[in-house]
Amino acid sequence: MKNLLYTILLACSAFTAYAQPESYVVIGYGAEFNSFSKAYKNWNSAFNSQNAQPVTIMNSDGTTQTDYTPVEFDKDKFNTTNWVFKMGVLTEGFYFESDMSMLMQELFAVGYEWVADKDLKPTLHYGTAKLRKIDENTGIDSAYGLGSAGNLWNLDFGFGGNFMVGPYTGFSALSTHAFDNVGSIYATNQETYRLFDDGMVFGSLGIGFHMNIENQALVSLRVNRIRTRSKKGFFSNDEYEPWRGIEIYPSLKVWGGDEAGIYLEVFGKYYIFPEYENPEVIMPGFNFSTVGVSLGFYIPYY
Repeated sequence: MKNLLYTILLACSAFTAYAQPESYVVIGYGAEFNSFSKAYKNWNSAFNSQNAQPVTIMNSDGTTQTDYTPVEFDKDKFNTTNWVFKMGVLTEGFYFESDMSMLMQELFAVGYEWVADKDLKPTLHYGTAKLRKIDENTGIDSAYGLGSAGNLWNLDFGFGGNFMVGPYTGFSALSTHAFDNVGSIYATNQETYRLFDDGMVFGSLGIGFHMNIENQALVSLRVNRIRTRSKKGFFSNDEYEPWRGIEIYPSLKVWGGDEAGIYLEVFGKYYIFPEYENPEVIMPGFNFSTVGVSLGFYIPYY
């Protein structure tokens, strides 16, 4: 990690000599390191006790409510590599950027699958990779599962001078899914519990603070309110409140070149979802974090 930091700082000092980005389109490649605090729980009677199961509560009106808070959910990680597609503007007093990475990569993936008439491996889709600790968590060497996380779309603005303030809005998704070989021939009962639907989508709305360093680098911090937008599972009933949380999103972006050149971004995202309850379920809070780095080139679009 220390060597990576030194490399990033050295690259920043080299890139910023002639940067004049103004309008730009970014094409590049990036890596993200993702971590769930409560990714899933595979209750398997061959390895776990009855205490690993959720509790069913009978309410006074005769309805049942499932409480997942007693379940000791497992932590897990997954690391992804993705193409980067962005467009934006950076001048003294104004900043705008829209991240279309997932949209563009999935358009290419769908196009390939249609032309080739075959499906891509799930891990070739945006933001998807094998869970790294599922074999350790389940005690089964061949256990398999996928984690997915992606910024579906966003709009990021800043207004002012060298220091800018502006709104941020967008949609993201989280999921753990495609579990396989998590069972045991010795188990009499088994089930995989997750805190969210397969492909839980949530929206972000908040404010960003940006420091423009001579149109060569941009240091940003965004603080957003997030809420679930899924229309499946526990969130399908419009009478229920969405699951709300907080997103903390710092980043450093550097442009190097004269009118066109190299683009470097280092960023982190931290999602905090507190405990959630509706008449159907009670679910414990969870955290999700991402650390990422993107490298590519930018060109002006006007």
